[in-house]
This record gives sequence, structure tokens and C-alpha cells, in this order.
Amino acid sequence: MTTQVLEQAKALRGQGRWAESAAVLKPIVAAQPTNWSAVYYYAMALLESGQPALAKGHFQRMIAAGKHRAEANYMLARCCMEMSEASEARQYFQVAHDLRPTPMTLRSLSNIDWMEGDLDRFRDRLRGARGPLSVFAYGLWIESEDYGAAEAAWQALAQDYRTSAEALTLRAQHLRQTGDRRGSLDAARQAQLSEPYDAGVIDAVAAGCLMCGDGQGALEAIAPLRQSQPDNQHWIAHETTALRLLGDLRFEHLVDMDRHVRVYDLPVPYGYKSLPEFNAALLQDLNTHYPFARHPLNQSLRGGSQTAQDLLAMEGRAVRAYIQALKGPIAAYLQDIGTAPGHPLTGRNSGGFRIRGCWSVRLKAGGHHVNHVHPEGWISSAYYVSVPETELSRAGWIKFGEPPFETDPALSPLKWVQPKPGMLVLFPSYLWHGTEPIGQGATRVTAPFDVVPA
Repeated sequence: MTTQVLEQAKALRGQGRWAESAAVLKPIVAAQPTNWSAVYYYAMALLESGQPALAKGHFQRMIAAGKHRAEANYMLARCCMEMSEASEARQYFQVAHDLRPTPMTLRSLSNIDWMEGDLDRFRDRLRGARGPLSVFAYGLWIESEDYGAAEAAWQALAQDYRTSAEALTLRAQHLRQTGDRRGSLDAARQAQLSEPYDAGVIDAVAAGCLMCGDGQGALEAIAPLRQSQPDNQHWIAHETTALRLLGDLRFEHLVDMDRHVRVYDLPVPYGYKSLPEFNAALLQDLNTHYPFARHPLNQSLRGGSQTAQDLLAMEGRAVRAYIQALKGPIAAYLQDIGTAPGHPLTGRNSGGFRIRGCWSVRLKAGGHHVNHVHPEGWISSAYYVSVPETELSRAGWIKFGEPPFETDPALSPLKWVQPKPGMLVLFPSYLWHGTEPIGQGATRVTAPFDVVPA
């Protein structure tokens, strides 16, 4: 019976139904408190369903019993990150890394170094990476946008590593970000020779084709994954970009800016007299949840910071009111876009939805978001809590339709939206979006989220 329940919990995890997975495992953990496999996955489900404090106790119990020490320390560190306990998180990540160094532990430690602004430690950590981790460290140099250090790391890689598909895919990313279109595509094609079905390789090939003006080549590259992962928003984004380059009318079917990008005023949440009063309260709730001075690696954010804890798990009164108030505009959006079949946005619209991840971003002077999509989303958003006044044209505006790399010919944004406090913008997760930098001496706070079908 226990085996069947564990399999059921595993299936629920695979579907992202973490709260249900936790509910299935809870009776087993209560009856068998030393069934460490059940305890581990129960604690993981608690963490992923927004209950890091409860999960933390179970991981601590595992560590005290000497069970799954590397994994438990890593997950315990994640709990601490969710609870904005950065110094504790670093300690547990370090223990996990010392016990079993992996790309995940290197990323986690490097990310804390980076977000805390300890760049000397960040650089020393990456320079000290050895063996296969040296390839992963090369990728972190690229993410930090220190392209000189990244080039030095590439040149220092052992030849066996430099010819691996992983390293060549990173090389394609490096060259893409530094504007070497042909070199990026060539590196991606080399990686494809040994790993033709790897998603990262296919992404690099598609991006390289788009940069070199080969829309048809990009479509051919992503075709297997568009079929096997039809809801992955990243592949849809590549498809729309290729169709736009080709002048294919199917682009207009997939991207309808007027219908798909919609603006709503958030209803005044219950218990508040006005949106300005509510936004002031929400800002106060959020201000204690930015534990780091810098943006995370591998995120679209530049020049700002982000909450470590999911807003869905926060207890602040204004935060809870915000989550509740979102339901009306989301339902209105689903009504507005319709239910046309055969479309990656409207074809999944049955009227039901759930919010999957909600966070807050605080941008400082010059801060912005580079163009990106949300691969695991369906509908994405921007809610503006606090917006600076500016005299600069389009400073801080959100833009849509511009890829994160320069294509041939160049594709400019198709739409801009000027933000204001209390505004909620909803749009397909596969639509490239970013922001223009905000002005000097300014601060902007948003609370975006993703929506998936229920």
C-alpha cells in the first residue's frame, strides 16, 4: 500500500500538484516517521506548495538522523531562501556542496554571492570550479554578463570539455550575447552533431537561425519539441519569431496584440478604501521581503532585486488581499480572449485557472527587464504597485514582441504599454516582453504572476 501511495504522490509531483502530493504523503509520514523517502518527498511537497517553515522541520529531522544529508541540506537551504534567511541558506548550501558538489549547489552558492554583491567571492568560486563543474562555471560567467571572464574561462577549459555538447551550447549562448551571429549558429550546429535531441541544443540552433535570418531553419529545428511539448511557451515564442521573419500570416493568428495584451484596473481589494491606500499597504508588506541587493542570475531582471519568497505563501494582509483581488481581472481576461480551438492561448481556455507563482520586483535607477518569456506559464502579467514619475519617453514602459537577440532583419517591439499604479497587464506567456530602463533616481515595484489552466 505504501508503495502505491508513493507512486501516486510521485505522479502528482510530476503534474506540479504539490499540495495534493503533500496531502497523500501526510498520513504515511504520521504513521511511519522514519520512512525517510516519504519524509523527504513530503517535505519537498510542503516547500513547493508554499509551506517552507513546515518543510524545514522535516529536513532538519532528516539531517539529525544522518539521512539523505546532501539532498536534505540542499532542500533545507531552499526553505531558508523562501523564508528570506539568506545567511542560513548559504550555510546549508555550502554543506550540500561539500558533501556532493553539483551544478545545482554551485549555482545556488554563486547566486547568493552575486545577489549579496560579494563579487570577489563569486569570482573566486567560479575560478575554483574543477572537472565538469568548470563547464557549468563558464555558463555562470555568461549569466553574469562578464564576457571577458567568460572568454578566459572558455579558453581555460580542457579540450575534452570544450568539445562537449554542453560546452558548445554555452559557447553558442556566449557568442549570441556578444553579437557573433554566425559563430553562435556554428557552435550550436557542432553541439547538435552529438546531441541532436537535447532541448538546450535545439534552442541554441533555433536562436542562431533566427539571428542569421533563417526562419525556416528555426521552424525545422523546433518542430519535434513543438509537437512533443505543445504547451512550452519558449518553443511557441521561437515559432512566432520565425513566422514573423518569414512574413507568414500564421504569425497574426498566434499574436494578436489588441486581443491578447489587455489592461485592467485592479478592483479595490476588500478592506481598503482606494487603490492608492491598498498599494501603500502592499508596498509596506513587500518591503521586508527583498533580502538581496542585486538581481538573481539567469533572470530577466537587471538593476534591481526580487522577493525570494513566493507571494502565494506570504501572510501579509495586503498580499493576501492582492491575490484574492486578481481573480476578477483574470476571469475577465479569459472571457475577453475567447475559446477558439487550435490556438496555444485560447485553445486551453476552459474558464478555469490557478495562479502558479507570484513574486515582486523592485527596480532601481536604470533598472529594466531584458526581453524574455515564461516557458512554464500560460498567461503572464505585470501589476504596478509603485511607478515613478518620469519625463523620459517610454522610460519604464513594458514592451512586447521584440526577441532577446538581434535577428536579421531586426524585429522591433510591436506594442508598448505605459504603466501606472494599480494597473494590471495580462498577456500570453509566449509573447516576448521586456521593459525600457526607468529613469535616474527612480524606484518601481511590481508584483507579477503566472496563470495556468486549472
